[in-house]
Amino acid sequence: MAISCLLTFTIIGCTSSTEQAGTDHVAQDELNQLQKEMEELQQEMTVQDQDIQSYEEKLNAYQNFINHDLVNTLDSQQLQSLAESQWKYQLYVNGEEINESNEFQMSTSDLEIKLVETQNIHTVLPTDIHNEGQVSGHMREHIKISPTDYQRVAPAGTNVDSIIYKFENVTSDTIQVTVTDELKERLGFDQNAISINKQ
Repeated sequence: MAISCLLTFTIIGCTSSTEQAGTDHVAQDELNQLQKEMEELQQEMTVQDQDIQSYEEKLNAYQNFINHDLVNTLDSQQLQSLAESQWKYQLYVNGEEINESNEFQMSTSDLEIKLVETQNIHTVLPTDIHNEGQVSGHMREHIKISPTDYQRVAPAGTNVDSIIYKFENVTSDTIQVTVTDELKERLGFDQNAISINKQ
C-alpha cells in the first residue's frame, strides 16, 4: 500500500513539472516575439529619423537658396509680388464668398460680413520679406461698412486672421461695404464698393 502511494505521488509530480516547462516555453516564445517586434520598430524609427534629417537638410538648402541666391536676383517689385503670393484675402457674406464687386441680395434679417486673411503656414521667404505680403497697417483699416450698427469680432489663428461684422435684425434696405484700393486689388475686385440689398 505504501509503495502504491509513493508511485502515485511521483507520477503527479512529474506531470506538474512537464506542464510548468510547457508554460515557460510559451512565455519565452512570446518574449522572443516581443523582442523581435521591438527591434523591427527600432529599425523603422532609425530609418524615419534618417528621412527626417534628410528632409531637414533639403529644406535648409532650399531656404538658403531662397534667402541668398534667389532673393539677391529679384528686384523690389518682384520680391513684393512673391511676398503677396504668400497671403490670400477673401470676403464672405453670410458664408458665401464674394468673388467680384457687385450687388448682393440678403434673404435674411441677420447678416454676417467676414474678411479673411490667410498666410501660407510654411514659408521659405525671410520673415521681413514675407511680412511685406500683408496689406499695409491693419485689416480693419481697409474696410468700411455702413450703417455701423454691427458687432465686430476679430478671431485670430496660427495662419488665419479675420474680422467679422455681425448684424441682427437689419432694418436698413442696403448695407454698403467699401474697401481700399489696396484691398480691392488683393481681393481681385473691379470696384471698391459692394451693395448688400434686402430682398
